[in-house]
Amino acid sequence: CFSIAATPVVLVIRYGQFHRPRGLRLKSQAAVFAGLYFAALGEEILFRGIALNMLERAIRDPTGIAPLVLAAMLCGLGNLQSKAHGLPVPNWRAALIAALASIPHGLVWRRTGLVTASAISHAFVQYSFRTLFYKQNKE
Repeated sequence: CFSIAATPVVLVIRYGQFHRPRGLRLKSQAAVFAGLYFAALGEEILFRGIALNMLERAIRDPTGIAPLVLAAMLCGLGNLQSKAHGLPVPNWRAALIAALASIPHGLVWRRTGLVTASAISHAFVQYSFRTLFYKQNKE
Protein backbone atom coordinates (compact mmCIF):
# COMPACT_ATOMS: atom_id res chain seq x y z
CA CYS A 1 0.00 0.00 0.00
CA PHE A 2 2.81 2.44 0.82
CA SER A 3 4.33 2.02 -2.63
CA ILE A 4 1.07 3.06 -4.22
CA ALA A 5 0.52 5.96 -1.82
CA ALA A 6 4.12 7.20 -2.19
CA THR A 7 4.15 7.17 -5.99
CA PRO A 8 2.81 10.75 -6.32
CA VAL A 9 5.41 11.98 -3.79
CA VAL A 10 8.21 10.25 -5.71
CA LEU A 11 7.06 11.89 -8.93
CA VAL A 12 6.46 15.36 -7.44
CA ILE A 13 9.89 15.56 -5.76
CA ARG A 14 11.45 14.06 -8.91
CA TYR A 15 13.05 11.20 -7.04
CA GLY A 16 12.43 8.86 -9.96
CA GLN A 17 10.73 8.56 -13.30
CA PHE A 18 7.91 6.10 -13.77
CA HIS A 19 8.39 3.40 -16.36
CA ARG A 20 6.51 0.25 -17.25
CA PRO A 21 8.49 -2.84 -16.24
CA ARG A 22 9.28 -5.30 -19.04
CA GLY A 23 10.70 -8.79 -19.20
CA LEU A 24 10.43 -9.69 -15.53
CA ARG A 25 11.67 -13.26 -15.01
CA LEU A 26 10.34 -14.91 -11.90
CA LYS A 27 13.60 -16.54 -10.81
CA SER A 28 15.70 -13.41 -11.22
CA GLN A 29 13.06 -11.27 -9.55
CA ALA A 30 12.87 -13.68 -6.61
CA ALA A 31 16.65 -13.38 -6.23
CA VAL A 32 16.40 -9.57 -6.33
CA PHE A 33 13.65 -9.62 -3.69
CA ALA A 34 15.70 -11.97 -1.48
CA GLY A 35 18.69 -9.64 -1.71
CA LEU A 36 16.52 -6.64 -0.84
CA TYR A 37 15.04 -8.56 2.09
CA PHE A 38 18.43 -9.25 3.65
CA ALA A 39 19.51 -5.63 3.14
CA ALA A 40 16.23 -4.43 4.66
CA LEU A 41 16.64 -6.81 7.59
CA GLY A 42 19.76 -4.96 8.75
CA GLU A 43 17.99 -1.60 8.61
CA GLU A 44 14.95 -3.00 10.37
CA ILE A 45 17.07 -4.41 13.19
CA LEU A 46 18.67 -0.99 13.62
CA PHE A 47 15.69 1.33 13.18
CA ARG A 48 12.81 -0.79 14.53
CA GLY A 49 14.42 -3.44 16.72
CA ILE A 50 16.78 -1.01 18.45
CA ALA A 51 15.92 2.66 17.82
CA LEU A 52 12.11 2.49 17.86
CA ASN A 53 12.16 -0.01 20.70
CA MET A 54 14.40 2.28 22.81
CA LEU A 55 12.39 5.39 21.91
CA GLU A 56 9.13 3.72 22.92
CA ARG A 57 10.63 2.80 26.29
CA ALA A 58 12.11 6.26 26.83
CA ILE A 59 9.11 8.30 25.63
CA ARG A 60 5.92 7.33 27.39
CA ASP A 61 3.57 8.51 24.65
CA PRO A 62 0.17 6.81 24.96
CA THR A 63 -0.49 7.32 21.25
CA GLY A 64 2.94 6.01 20.26
CA ILE A 65 3.21 8.67 17.56
CA ALA A 66 6.26 10.53 18.93
CA PRO A 67 8.61 7.51 19.03
CA LEU A 68 7.39 6.38 15.60
CA VAL A 69 8.03 9.80 14.05
CA LEU A 70 11.42 10.18 15.76
CA ALA A 71 12.53 6.75 14.54
CA ALA A 72 11.31 7.67 11.03
CA MET A 73 13.35 10.87 11.15
CA LEU A 74 16.44 8.90 12.23
CA CYS A 75 15.91 6.52 9.32
CA GLY A 76 15.54 9.47 6.96
CA LEU A 77 18.75 11.03 8.24
CA GLY A 78 20.48 7.69 7.73
CA ASN A 79 19.62 7.93 4.03
CA LEU A 80 21.05 11.41 3.46
CA GLN A 81 24.24 9.86 2.09
CA SER A 82 22.32 7.77 -0.43
CA LYS A 83 23.53 8.08 -4.01
CA ALA A 84 20.23 6.70 -5.28
CA HIS A 85 19.10 7.85 -8.72
CA GLY A 86 22.37 9.68 -9.24
CA LEU A 87 21.17 12.57 -7.09
CA PRO A 88 23.69 14.72 -5.21
CA VAL A 89 24.62 14.06 -1.59
CA PRO A 90 23.10 15.07 0.77
CA ASN A 91 20.17 13.35 -0.89
CA TRP A 92 17.15 15.01 0.72
CA ARG A 93 14.77 13.16 -1.60
CA ALA A 94 16.05 9.77 -0.45
CA ALA A 95 15.86 10.96 3.16
CA LEU A 96 12.25 12.08 2.73
CA ILE A 97 11.13 8.86 1.06
CA ALA A 98 12.96 6.76 3.68
CA ALA A 99 11.38 8.73 6.53
CA LEU A 100 7.90 8.38 5.03
CA ALA A 101 8.42 4.65 4.39
CA SER A 102 9.56 4.20 7.98
CA ILE A 103 6.10 4.93 9.33
CA PRO A 104 4.37 1.85 7.85
CA HIS A 105 7.43 -0.31 8.55
CA GLY A 106 7.28 0.84 12.17
CA LEU A 107 3.57 0.05 12.34
CA VAL A 108 4.20 -3.45 10.98
CA TRP A 109 6.95 -3.96 13.57
CA ARG A 110 4.73 -2.60 16.35
CA ARG A 111 1.80 -4.83 15.37
CA THR A 112 3.83 -8.04 15.01
CA GLY A 113 6.85 -7.42 17.25
CA LEU A 114 9.00 -8.98 14.51
CA VAL A 115 11.75 -7.24 12.57
CA THR A 116 11.43 -9.99 10.00
CA ALA A 117 7.85 -8.84 9.28
CA SER A 118 8.86 -5.19 8.91
CA ALA A 119 11.80 -6.32 6.74
CA ILE A 120 9.34 -8.01 4.38
CA SER A 121 7.32 -4.79 4.05
CA HIS A 122 10.57 -2.82 3.64
CA ALA A 123 11.84 -5.18 0.93
CA PHE A 124 8.50 -5.04 -0.88
CA VAL A 125 8.62 -1.22 -0.98
CA GLN A 126 12.22 -1.32 -2.23
CA TYR A 127 11.32 -3.95 -4.84
CA SER A 128 8.30 -1.98 -6.10
CA PHE A 129 10.27 1.25 -6.33
CA ARG A 130 13.14 -0.44 -8.16
CA THR A 131 10.71 -2.09 -10.54
CA LEU A 132 8.62 1.01 -11.25
CA PHE A 133 11.29 3.74 -11.01
CA TYR A 134 14.38 1.91 -12.23
CA LYS A 135 15.44 4.55 -14.76
CA GLN A 136 17.76 7.01 -13.09
CA ASN A 137 16.79 10.65 -12.71
CA LYS A 138 20.00 12.66 -13.07
CA GLU A 139 19.95 16.42 -12.63
